[in-house]
Amino acid sequence: MTYSRCGIVALTERKSRFLEIQTDRTSYLLGDVVLVTINAKMDHMPRYESVVLLVSCVGTISRTFTDVKMPPNPKVLSKTYFEMKNEFMNQNFPLSYSFSLPGTSPFTGEESSFVLSNSITSQIFKINAMHSYRIDLFVKQEGKIYLAEQKDIVVRRTFQQIQPSPSWNFEIDNFKIKIVLDKPSYYPQENGFLLFEVNSKVQRSTSIPKISFNQTLIFNFDDQQIVVKKQIIPQMSLPAFQPYYYGKRPLLFKIPEGLPPSHSTPLFKVEYSFDINIDLFYEGGTQTPLKVILKSTILAPPNLCGACVFMPLITNDFNPPSESILRPFWQEDKSTDTCGICGASFGLITRRHHCRRCGKVFCGSCCVDSVLMKDLGFDRPERVCKSCFKLIQSN
Repeated sequence: MTYSRCGIVALTERKSRFLEIQTDRTSYLLGDVVLVTINAKMDHMPRYESVVLLVSCVGTISRTFTDVKMPPNPKVLSKTYFEMKNEFMNQNFPLSYSFSLPGTSPFTGEESSFVLSNSITSQIFKINAMHSYRIDLFVKQEGKIYLAEQKDIVVRRTFQQIQPSPSWNFEIDNFKIKIVLDKPSYYPQENGFLLFEVNSKVQRSTSIPKISFNQTLIFNFDDQQIVVKKQIIPQMSLPAFQPYYYGKRPLLFKIPEGLPPSHSTPLFKVEYSFDINIDLFYEGGTQTPLKVILKSTILAPPNLCGACVFMPLITNDFNPPSESILRPFWQEDKSTDTCGICGASFGLITRRHHCRRCGKVFCGSCCVDSVLMKDLGFDRPERVCKSCFKLIQSN
């Protein structure tokens, strides 16, 4: 297919007798979502059920130039634009998927060729199909990518469905914390939450957790690398975790609109991450600072120019988890033979008693006070040790 002085020549190449691959539109902007459908070309093709089909997408962009030292011999400079894989299970033909084009080109202002290759592999059917789109790309003000004409409409299926949610675990002495994102990728203006799960046996509160959402731009030059990092969402915070806190606490956030999607080229990268800072304090003034970086992916907005109206699958109903308080650590009776405060030995006369605040074992004299602890989910006064009683009274 040849276009007029847009200067675009697009060729479609098919190398499979069994399958055909088609895209949803004739042209795309950098950062657009490309929708792909895979159909069986033969009527007697077996139904695609209970098997795994692996689909690989590789985008390569190339530029041809003349070697100054040897003018007659042209050279081709190729860069891998993006690469991704997805698995499809328990489906029938046709199947579909989508991916976001990166938001920038490594050859801005240059005439380049763009090749999108889809490789399909199924050991069950002994299929190995390759389908490539060959596009001459002129990256100008609009930055358009033109593909061979396709008219089929497909249903969106994203690659994020097979990615695990980013998480981080930390354990030191008597403090455990786990931080999890509800999912690995987000659209602009989408809601999400960070979930903090803490099991603290420390007698002092942590600092106020401070969380920021940042964008990192990485420029790769021949002789150096430049990194620019800026904050996208104003700094957020949670209440400090109390002594002996044992529960889950969510932090809600909303991704701003207008963000360029995450992408990576050999010359330029756009990355997003949540930066979390918490300080732990121990008896005696010891301080342990924690800095956590959870990377996330921002997808291209589904309402770009030329996008299909049915593409958004984001529901308006967002029900994040509420804070849940769990009971603290509970020390086993057989793990100690003496009181944790006075050192008295347990026996027939000296009985063991658990502090409902710290969960440790003490004698009756050292664990005699009762306190109402609503922060741990108790609805009536419970027995606490002398150390916890003094700490509660001082706070």
